[in-house]
Amino acid sequence: MQSQINTIQRVLGVQLYQKTNNAEESAQAIANWYWWWQKSLDKHTSTDKIFRAARPLSLVGETPVSVKILSDLPGWGPQRAYAAQEHFRGLPLIEVLNGDVDDFMDVKGVGKVLAQAAVDALRRPV
Repeated sequence: MQSQINTIQRVLGVQLYQKTNNAEESAQAIANWYWWWQKSLDKHTSTDKIFRAARPLSLVGETPVSVKILSDLPGWGPQRAYAAQEHFRGLPLIEVLNGDVDDFMDVKGVGKVLAQAAVDALRRPV
């Protein structure tokens, strides 16, 4: 659970404050942060695995429609959706949604399996 909280703070930019009750808890909190930083930032994917609402929570401003759609793709979540929005910036949304596996593989954090899952989900009949 602590790893997920650390990831929420760093990857999603949500500021959380952890109160400790004694020196032992403070030492444990510092150790958790130390071990969390032993992996590179892009390797922290716990936010992709936790429950999220049907639509990503936007604390400031409106969440872009592209992010709302892409974050619901299998295995994507908000982090990859925002990466896709940045990668495809300037393209009409319909072109992004009609992209192929190679197009989606160009998005940071998306490999062949996630790209294929995205294409399959977007081609599935309504």
